[in-house]
Amino acid sequence: MTNQKLMLTLSLLALCCTTHAQQNTDLKKIDSVVQHLYKGLSFDDGEWKDAAKIETFFAADSRLIANFGTAPQIWTVAQYIEGVRNNIAKQGVKAVDEKEIFSETDIFGKVAQRLSTYEIRFSFKDKEATRKGINLIQLIYVDGKWKVNSIIWDRESDQLKIPSRYMPN
Repeated sequence: MTNQKLMLTLSLLALCCTTHAQQNTDLKKIDSVVQHLYKGLSFDDGEWKDAAKIETFFAADSRLIANFGTAPQIWTVAQYIEGVRNNIAKQGVKAVDEKEIFSETDIFGKVAQRLSTYEIRFSFKDKEATRKGINLIQLIYVDGKWKVNSIIWDRESDQLKIPSRYMPN
């Protein structure tokens, strides 16, 4: 009986370590996808050259949902890219620097949820603006890669402050 308990304990320990190691590997891959996504949303020369790269991080039929204002705004990836390009031109945006400043990631099998606090800096011809908010990024594991399936976000305002637990220490 003692040998059976030892074998069961060792088997469970091996399973636990394998699962933990896989989660660490998945987390590193998700970190990379999210960092590349933020980098792709940024530019500094008045032209958003990496817009086409953005689509490569998304699964088919993905959605982007901005949930501030009076009603959610929902886009496909192509619609979002077109809208951002139009806003860059209309508003005279010269540079955008968007980055993640805090994150929490939960992974279960082939699905993941990332809470990503972001900071975005806009440079215009004669002024700058900074905004913060939270992206909830859902990812799925398909064809050997982690892909973004949706991003839902809200931005900080005078009436809605980001809780300190979602900010860097």
